[in-house]
Amino acid sequence: MPANNAVSRNEGASNAPLRTMYISFCMIHMCPWQTFLRVDDSSQTHLQVAIVETSEKRLKAILVELSKKNSAVGIALFEHLVTCPGQRRHSADEQQEETPKFAPRWRVGENCKEEFDAGKERNEGECAYHEGDLEVNEDMFLDWDERCHGPMDTEENEKQFPENFTYNCCDKDGTSKGCVLDVHVPFSPKKRARYA
Repeated sequence: MPANNAVSRNEGASNAPLRTMYISFCMIHMCPWQTFLRVDDSSQTHLQVAIVETSEKRLKAILVELSKKNSAVGIALFEHLVTCPGQRRHSADEQQEETPKFAPRWRVGENCKEEFDAGKERNEGECAYHEGDLEVNEDMFLDWDERCHGPMDTEENEKQFPENFTYNCCDKDGTSKGCVLDVHVPFSPKKRARYA
């Protein structure tokens, strides 16, 4: 094998630095990511920064592509992202007859709009939400002139001044936790579209 193309495995320990340099060169310039031997602390730091700065759409596309190309990545992602909600664990002597029904593990609640683990057993009271809507409390907007500041009743003001709004279901302000306690129900775009 030509010396400029590869480093012989039979070379002595004295060539270890050259071998390391060659592997590093391959990792950076030539080899696909599957040939990476390890990710050191410095590389891990750069990777974390890249993950944070990459768009959500791009990250999803990358995960899908990696799960197709590498079975180990696919298995790891499956364990983290997929679950069998309500699936009963079987003992070694029992025969599991029903086919597992897989579903996304991490869901957003239909009512509370918070993320929850669909793989965990549901508990009454885990989801807190308001059944009513927020209404503006004009008395709380002291010295607010809509001719200068714009309308009071806006989504932006609800987020910026939640204490100036009141839920019409319980008369508590916008900073209060939900007045209804229930179990998490996963958000369903199809269901919402059907009844819209």
